[in-house]
Amino acid sequence: MLSELYKKDRYSATYDYLINQNIQEWDMSKANISILRQYNAISDDEYKKLYDTDKMKREIKIGYMMRDRKDISNIITNGFAEARKHFIESNGINDENILYIDKDSITVVGIDRPINGRNGYINFRMKNRYTSYYKIFGIDLLYCNNGSSDYFRLKNTNEQRMREKFYSADGSFLDLLLDLIYEAETRRKPDMVRMINLAYRKYTSCALAPTCYREFNQRSMFKLVQPSWSPYTYYSDAVPMDMRYVDISYNAEILRLFYKYYTREYFNSI
Repeated sequence: MLSELYKKDRYSATYDYLINQNIQEWDMSKANISILRQYNAISDDEYKKLYDTDKMKREIKIGYMMRDRKDISNIITNGFAEARKHFIESNGINDENILYIDKDSITVVGIDRPINGRNGYINFRMKNRYTSYYKIFGIDLLYCNNGSSDYFRLKNTNEQRMREKFYSADGSFLDLLLDLIYEAETRRKPDMVRMINLAYRKYTSCALAPTCYREFNQRSMFKLVQPSWSPYTYYSDAVPMDMRYVDISYNAEILRLFYKYYTREYFNSI
């Protein structure tokens, strides 16, 4: 049965993780004006003029149109749903194939056949491709290893801030996670379990660089050990000089989560 998730402007699948999968993010090009032209709400000349306008000015122009014409907002809202519907139905996409829906994009998984993103003036183009996905306590990490290079994306967080916080010449917890994810894609299942066990032992014995103990969350700071007499929790942005005063439990819980994922993969392969 084909998906009816096209009706949603926002959707996130319930997968905990995906390893070595074909994950594709398809993004609607110049969505607002493409919908307006598709449904004859603007002329071809207006469309061409707006098409060549920079994004900021184009969005301002659309805002004025929505103010002056009461039908524009409904056309755009319904047009997004119809565009997603056509993309999903014309490509035979089922619920289990959909990882995300944003208003103007659809991320699909497990589809190896060619995808057609064009429907008249509306054109979905593949924006990104990934090979793994992990849900980490509210933050989604998407990763791609294409054989010659790798890259990642963080969703449901301030990605730029986290990239800055977790950049360190000495290594960071994000670097550790990316190493684990790469190894999980390239190693045998028993090796995955041994690898996460080793990483956990090193982490919990504070054998890694101090920069690796910054909490992997929205706050992205070092949590300090709470004195028994204090009702408050203390955080610091400065790299600690003495690990005895750092609470390392949050990232340790993430490693235990990865251990659960990798042992599940191992036992499913037996």
